[in-house]
Amino acid sequence: MLPKLFTDKPKPPPGWVNSVIRFQYHDGQRIQEGLDKIFGANQYKLKCRNDRWVVSASRKLNIEERTKLDEVSHVHYSS
Repeated sequence: MLPKLFTDKPKPPPGWVNSVIRFQYHDGQRIQEGLDKIFGANQYKLKCRNDRWVVSASRKLNIEERTKLDEVSHVHYSS
């Protein structure tokens, strides 16, 4: 049996909705910093599923907020 830490998944409050972040990021800290500016600290939940970041909050991210978050968080890699 798995420890409770791994079996209990924190659930967002009722009424919260999910927004999936468009780009793939390797550093959740940068996304978190951007979300703190948008929603405020501890006003959202961030998790990674299937290499995509999912934000649970009281409302969906609008297009302007998504663009700003992408600019703050996206890392461009050169070959």
